[in-house]
Amino acid sequence: MRGVFKALLTHLQLATCFCLSKSSPVGNILSCKIYKIITECVQLMKVLLKEDVENLGYAGEVYTVANGFGRNYLLPQGFAVKADAGMMKQAAAWRKRAETRREEIRAEFEALSAKIVEVKVTFSARAGETGKLYGSITTAQLTDALNAELGTEINRRKVGNEPLRELGEHKIIVRLNGEFQPEFTAVIESDEEVIKSTVADDVVDAVETAVSTEEEE
Repeated sequence: MRGVFKALLTHLQLATCFCLSKSSPVGNILSCKIYKIITECVQLMKVLLKEDVENLGYAGEVYTVANGFGRNYLLPQGFAVKADAGMMKQAAAWRKRAETRREEIRAEFEALSAKIVEVKVTFSARAGETGKLYGSITTAQLTDALNAELGTEINRRKVGNEPLRELGEHKIIVRLNGEFQPEFTAVIESDEEVIKSTVADDVVDAVETAVSTEEEE
């Protein structure tokens, strides 16, 4: 990884030098600023994570990251510190705390996954003869229905991949984390079917009420 960053930096240096030799004074200033920003991002630094960071690593471990990512995100957000000798003394404590929290989260997601797979939500929508919807059921609607069913606050970005555009039964993925990605069921019915079913139920209720009244008389 370090070799890739160094190679990229070298190419950027050469490209910037070329631009400086060919451009106007204003272009020179802009090129210098761009070069400074890019160099800041590409240079590397070692950090010690205080918390688990998704797509990077675990707390208590040392990682090499782009300088810009470390200084502008990890350090200010409190996710990491510079990996110097003084801070390394706390690595074991942070690692142990993170392992405990990781197990707690795993137990929570395991229980939540068991509930999610039992969920079945139903939507009604207008559709053509082929079953294609006039519109769609969005991932936001799917998330809201799931949260309403479970009383949870699952982030919309973790639910589904794209809007649903056809009638029928669909399996919707919920990406809790890399290990737990359960699916729940979403059923989309035609508005006409729902209306017919409602009318039929009303008729049955009316008939039962009339029969009951006659029997009482």
